[in-house]
Amino acid sequence: MEIGKVAHNAPHYYWLAIHDAQNITVAIARELSVIDPLGQETYISNAYTYSQTLGQDQKTFEKEIADLDNINVLAADHTFDEFIHYAGLTAVGLFNMEGNRDEAISDLAYNARYYDVRAVLIPRGYDQAGALRDVLEKDGISVIEIDTMVDGGGAYSSYRNFTRHNFSLFLAGMR
Repeated sequence: MEIGKVAHNAPHYYWLAIHDAQNITVAIARELSVIDPLGQETYISNAYTYSQTLGQDQKTFEKEIADLDNINVLAADHTFDEFIHYAGLTAVGLFNMEGNRDEAISDLAYNARYYDVRAVLIPRGYDQAGALRDVLEKDGISVIEIDTMVDGGGAYSSYRNFTRHNFSLFLAGMR
């Protein structure tokens, strides 16, 4: 997909990958330019600058995880697929903690060992985090809590702060 093209069937978590956020930024600038042609130069310039800044962040992230190549990761839900993808890691599956808790954790532990998983990503505040840690961390599998866009009742000040924050949580959890 080229910069500025946003798929109409994109999932609700599409923006979690930096390259997709760049596309969305440019698409918003184009739409604003249609609504307010006098501001077009400002919208396009700002979108380009922000997109370039996000691109630099992507390169920084890639450098920081270079030693984590070929790391398998399990995720709590599809929301983290894009995060895993832009981090250059391999998502080997999703897990579902609904239903029988003990059975779900046992299944997750089995799959984590089977796929040689190094980390499981879950949303911060996930009610089963402690139980997951008890089972997985003794096998050297990190349970990493990643934030959603809302933290403590208030939104992050920017998408960039959000992605940088989550990436730092991920790196800390992998060390």
